[in-house]
Amino acid sequence: MECIFLVTFAIEFILKVIADGFIQGKGAYLRDPWNVLDFVILIFMALSLGISALPSSFKMLRVLRPLRFVNKINSLKVIISALVASVAEIVYVFILTMVGFFIFALIGLEFYRGKFNYCTDGSVSGLSTCVATYVTGENVLSPRSWVNPRKTYDSVPKGMLTLSEVASGSDWATIMYYSMDITGRNLQPEKDHSWYFAFYYIIFILVCTY
Repeated sequence: MECIFLVTFAIEFILKVIADGFIQGKGAYLRDPWNVLDFVILIFMALSLGISALPSSFKMLRVLRPLRFVNKINSLKVIISALVASVAEIVYVFILTMVGFFIFALIGLEFYRGKFNYCTDGSVSGLSTCVATYVTGENVLSPRSWVNPRKTYDSVPKGMLTLSEVASGSDWATIMYYSMDITGRNLQPEKDHSWYFAFYYIIFILVCTY
């Protein structure tokens, strides 16, 4: 079956080269990007059949063979051409979005760095009193510990990662509530103590996700 495909594609290649030329000329074979794709796939097919010692990674490139049929379906060619033509605009949008994330991460660094931490015992005032043991709600004696959540603004990269979760809608409300409860660095959070920080997330979502 591989040989049949290879012979068929090779005959098509030869006929096109005879009719239009290979490189020289306005309508030459390799002047059409779709023909370049066909040619590359044809070369890999020939190599995979002719050289048995080729690495398996090269032989896996045979899965590209169905891409040749894109050249035969005009509607698919139009869609793919439009996607390729829009790559530059997509890159610009991505860069602009990353700039927005960076700016908001810097703001978050100023507002929230070191303030998301909390003690497992909610009755203490902060890090200095988060020591010894306490009795949990289930009447279990447990050691107090000062917890640093995974989602923080303790650095710009961490802030951008946290904002990416906010932008994706993944548990963004929990992150916002952390911000609304902060009281200060190394101090135990209090519910809605800094409620106004909710506007930080509202503005971020409006600016960077719409």
